[in-house]
Amino acid sequence: SGLPVEIRLPPDRESPIAVISVKPEAFVTARDGQRYTPGQRLPDGAMLQSVDETSYLLDRGGVKERVIYAR
Repeated sequence: SGLPVEIRLPPDRESPIAVISVKPEAFVTARDGQRYTPGQRLPDGAMLQSVDETSYLLDRGGVKERVIYAR
């Protein structure tokens, strides 16, 4: 199908990603303090595809997963 699976994280669920940053460049910071930019592989093996203000897109071996932070 190619469409990403959307996952909305409730405020009480901890994400492996601690911070999403988009300016001046897009990247995420994992809970271990490591910084990842699109195109890099996360520790769990997923490829970080893109980052925006409210979500990030992962590729898990061909399965797209968009993680959206609840506000």
